[in-house]
Amino acid sequence: MATWDYRLIESGSSTSFELYEVYFDASGEIEGWSDVVLLTDFDQDEKSEYYQAWSDALIRPLLKPTEVDGKPALAESEVEPLQNSLHICGLFPDLTAILIHYADIEKSWCYQGHLILQCDHSGQLCYEEIVNDVSCDLRTLLPHFKCDIAELYNSGFDEGELGNPIYLHGQFLTSEFMHPKILQQLEKIERQYQVKILYACESGSRAWGFESHDSDFDVRFIYVHLQDWYLKLDMERQRDVIEMPPNNVFDINGWDLKKALNLLAKSNPVLFEWFSSPVVYKQDHTFIENISPLLADYFSSQKTFYHYLHMAKGNYREYLQGDRVRLKKYLYVLRPLLAIEWILKFENPIPIRFQDLVNAFIKDKILLETIEHLLYVKSLGSEKQLGNSMPNLNQWIEQKLTEFDGMKPQKIETPNLAPLNQVFLKQLRKP
Repeated sequence: MATWDYRLIESGSSTSFELYEVYFDASGEIEGWSDVVLLTDFDQDEKSEYYQAWSDALIRPLLKPTEVDGKPALAESEVEPLQNSLHICGLFPDLTAILIHYADIEKSWCYQGHLILQCDHSGQLCYEEIVNDVSCDLRTLLPHFKCDIAELYNSGFDEGELGNPIYLHGQFLTSEFMHPKILQQLEKIERQYQVKILYACESGSRAWGFESHDSDFDVRFIYVHLQDWYLKLDMERQRDVIEMPPNNVFDINGWDLKKALNLLAKSNPVLFEWFSSPVVYKQDHTFIENISPLLADYFSSQKTFYHYLHMAKGNYREYLQGDRVRLKKYLYVLRPLLAIEWILKFENPIPIRFQDLVNAFIKDKILLETIEHLLYVKSLGSEKQLGNSMPNLNQWIEQKLTEFDGMKPQKIETPNLAPLNQVFLKQLRKP
């Protein structure tokens, strides 16, 4: 009789696995498998089934992709299955997630019998550091985290002594710790999609300089296919974006080179932010040398003005109208309004760091102190933190929205596509 069960299959390396349904024929031979099974495939009241599926799969033989007679197949992995029952996290399903358990209220992590309380998503990656060294002292990992360790050993923790709880407060990943892991993700994308990443950077709050301790890493990139991909009859129907499923740690997606250059020709403000990011993970020097001299020529102050005005209006209308508001949304209104100030004064691409904009245009002492307090609160709080509305900020925002609403910056014609076509062709012809 044909059967199936949940099994873990290697994903790119012997330290990363994903969950699948694997189907067996009557003789027990594998005859097929599903797409990756994700947490989002389960309804809210079925989440525990997903965690249980992972727990069950961990004690079965692990599998890896292979080929038989030129066709995809599965074989047993060299990695030994785990022989005891473990709790794992369904949000980041690979070996880095083993030993993590997400309860309804409390998050906890167990390491060699020690219960670690109040652990967040950093624990999922922390495990990767010790998976091959069972004698590793957890204390050696602390430099990777921004931790308050005042209570770390309040239980008389002794390495190897079972049962003593360890408390880690405010344990979140640093950019230095994440950098090589982001490079690994980008290399995985290049292999999986058979592309070359020309430029990859940090976007969002970590690039702007006002991340919270639980901000994810917003990685954006531009990639190019092999030349033949652009010569297909159905090329226009092919996807020109790569979007990786987001989780609590990564939000990674990118644009094909042709798409990016066409958007640059339209003075897309997002691209200008990417190219001015202070955190660059990967870049092709030839591409940067070819594209950098053209950026100023394709900048349109008018299009950028309307982009940031629309952003400021939308965030203010949707998030900052009540007595209790999501505090981070103030920054998502202030930054575009200050960007408009920059555009009107200098008519060139805006600085990406929020503090540079504040220094340039906020001179009122009370307003400056309010913004500094907001940045401080956001750096210590979470992305979803609520707080009381700030009347002086609201007043300044409404004043600026009214001031900018009646403006219409002068339209400046940008060059035609010829220079960007040259960039595109040079990149395709590059060996």
